[in-house]
Amino acid sequence: MKNAGKGVRVVNDRLGGDPAPTVPKYLLAVYTLDGQAKRDYVSEHDVYTLPAGAQVDFVWYGALDADAKRPVEKTRDFTDRLAKLVKDGSLSAKVDNGLAGGDPARMQVKTARVAYRLDGVEKTVEVNENATLTLPAAAVASDPMPAYELAVDAAGAAQVLAYRPLAATIRTAAGATRTVTAEVPAPVLVTGAWDLAFPPGWGAPAHTTFPHLASWTENADPEIKYFSGTATYSRKLAIPAAFRATPGTRVILDLGAVKNFADVTVNGKTYPTLWKPPFRVDITDALTGDVDAALEVKVTNLWPNRLIGDDFKEEDCQWKPADFRQAIVGIPQWVKDGKKSPTGRYTFTTWKHWNKDDEPLVSGLLGPVVLRAGVLAK
Repeated sequence: MKNAGKGVRVVNDRLGGDPAPTVPKYLLAVYTLDGQAKRDYVSEHDVYTLPAGAQVDFVWYGALDADAKRPVEKTRDFTDRLAKLVKDGSLSAKVDNGLAGGDPARMQVKTARVAYRLDGVEKTVEVNENATLTLPAAAVASDPMPAYELAVDAAGAAQVLAYRPLAATIRTAAGATRTVTAEVPAPVLVTGAWDLAFPPGWGAPAHTTFPHLASWTENADPEIKYFSGTATYSRKLAIPAAFRATPGTRVILDLGAVKNFADVTVNGKTYPTLWKPPFRVDITDALTGDVDAALEVKVTNLWPNRLIGDDFKEEDCQWKPADFRQAIVGIPQWVKDGKKSPTGRYTFTTWKHWNKDDEPLVSGLLGPVVLRAGVLAK
């Protein structure tokens, strides 16, 4: 959307067609202006003007929840179906109702959103209904949520916690069988801006806003691009009504891809450190009856990025000649005196493992962040 400072009428022919025939439609614009995340909500046929200087995060047009002012969730999870179509590390498939296992939103144009990992970087692609989804060779699907897991309740009875709609037959070791089913709400993608705080003394700004999740290395600010350490993401987390309406529903926060460690805090409750995929945590016991929850995710990356960034600064010590990496000639006096580098470097090493010619490592919360529901099968 590029109408900053100029009005445009919210009608179907100007916005690429009617996404929801016979249904009242609205336009939702989410953008950043003067460092602040903002959103505008406009009825069909009204005239909308995007403020000059706004950086657009995303724009929705179609059937929206008039109370929540967000897209109505009519989705279907077909991760397993796609995974079975992967051949030799690549995927090509037509995105239609047959692939989805049914029509999740009749009489509406649908879009598939697929997250995958390529060369260690989490990527997301969107494909319109009846178009062909093609993923490159070596693209690996994100760690899929299992369809269910087995648990034992307080009485010692076996339970099935389903993360997708389920109909199954359970056979016990004694040979007894029973049929269980579960209706599970669709997962919800967490979109929009994140507040990001960096610790003092390491060059990065105290606070900034990321309109959407991306690696720190993609940031235009070199102090963020080459930051190493722990930064804190924070935002309000809207808990879907469908998750709150079913008693006993477990709420799973799926962070997607993280580089490299994450500590999740929800409403003041901090969970054990996540240090390897899948980066998921059951946050049910931290939730209250409120719609929104306070979410913080502390993400820690590795040290090479700061070492690479420091190598763009003037040298503060002498190195022995070497064809590849270098060893230090001697410990400089400023280190012995416990002082800071005279050239403004943040780090000191006795061996140069990394230099300014190296690519910084992907860092931060990459997502996609998704809320998932778990329901006890009956």
